[in-house]
Amino acid sequence: GTTRALEEVMIRARVRGFLTERHFTEGAMVKKGELLLVIDEEPYQVALQSTKAQLAEAEAALTKAEQSKEREVSASQVDLDKAQLVLAQIQERRNRALVARSAGSAEDLDKAEADRKRWEAQVSADQAHQDQTRADYAVGIASARAQILAAKAAVRDAELNLGYCRMYAPITG
Repeated sequence: GTTRALEEVMIRARVRGFLTERHFTEGAMVKKGELLLVIDEEPYQVALQSTKAQLAEAEAALTKAEQSKEREVSASQVDLDKAQLVLAQIQERRNRALVARSAGSAEDLDKAEADRKRWEAQVSADQAHQDQTRADYAVGIASARAQILAAKAAVRDAELNLGYCRMYAPITG
């Protein structure tokens, strides 16, 4: 007669590396869950540490993006420019009134008008910068959150690979 095992198991490594430990003798009885083989874990431990560092970096980037004061700085710059524009408009009106009464020079009026136009342009430019800053803020936070998700996935992958370095008996036999 011929005998054949009821259950057969083929143990294969799921990660690459050098076999560093063997915890059974061939042909001996092993219990389910017993440690059989260990592949060199050091490269996988290093990879796990590296991915954890990337996760910490991504979390720091999110904190930085959330705490950014660039929007407030940009809004303050627009307010400052608007105040300068109001001052330039007042100066231009004064110079127009003086020229109308023949008490001021055309040159002073031209300078006041040019100054007003410069501040109008500056307000427009800084408002555009403010709009861009708001958009950058939202994108920066979304990007940092995406980096965190990617880093968490990389950490999980590294943990799995490290776990695959230890092979256990799936059945008793």
